[in-house]
Amino acid sequence: ARQEGLIDYDVPVRTYIPEFTGGGKDGITIRQLLTHSAGLVNAGHGTVATQADFDQSIQQLCQARIDWEPGSKNAYHGASAMMLAAEAVRRVSGMPTWEDLCRERLFQPLGATSLTFRPAPLPGAPLAITPIPKEQPFVLDAAHCWQLCNPAAGAFGTVADVLKLLQLHLNGGVWNGRQLIQPAALREMHTIQNDALIEATLARGEDPVREYWGLGWQLRGKSTQGWFGFGNVASPRAFGHAGIDTVMTVADPERDVSLAFLTTDSPRPGDKTIPVRNTVTNLLMAAVTGK
Repeated sequence: ARQEGLIDYDVPVRTYIPEFTGGGKDGITIRQLLTHSAGLVNAGHGTVATQADFDQSIQQLCQARIDWEPGSKNAYHGASAMMLAAEAVRRVSGMPTWEDLCRERLFQPLGATSLTFRPAPLPGAPLAITPIPKEQPFVLDAAHCWQLCNPAAGAFGTVADVLKLLQLHLNGGVWNGRQLIQPAALREMHTIQNDALIEATLARGEDPVREYWGLGWQLRGKSTQGWFGFGNVASPRAFGHAGIDTVMTVADPERDVSLAFLTTDSPRPGDKTIPVRNTVTNLLMAAVTGK
């Protein structure tokens, strides 16, 4: 939608979702959503297995109040930011479902047939869920999978198809000779968006925010051995996204390497997953680069 001129990152979200007003939200921009700096950390609805769920979640977000001043810092917004960004794209695209929009614009062109936001992917196929629901056996519903179908973290797919998405970005947005992501849009996605915020924090003598955000992607930037799992072998241009505990993807344009690390169980407590993430990335990058 951005590369077609339908979305402007720097206008208020209410430009596309008029009811998204009040509670300190009027000035929140799409860019702030995509960089997790909108100040709506605690708002949002987890499971959106039906269109009615999706619509209800948007209504809740439109009624929410900000947690802190938009643009003042970064904190992972998860459901709230991605739900609102998805709804804005839906509204400028004729209101298709999120599943149909993703399938038309991304999944089908990539040949990533397993990727889906539907609640029942590949009927009868083996399925891994993270975290594992306590009740066994379980069904795919809101009671067991708290973020089912949510644009933030509710997709299903095989590792092979996840790697296709990473490789699309390493290919400069080209797949099978077709430019799916235009160069300017791709460049903006992979540019650190919060440099000024980090520098301002440092100037105040405070610890900088830990996240170097592009648009949607997190970037390694100057981080070393941080919580995300970039490690200290990947280049500063490395990008990716983490899921729950030992679930993450990382790609490095300078080394032309991508990885998806997915497990269905993780060390406890959660902070023990940090060295696991960093070690996996370092070992793979070192094996590929010989360093």
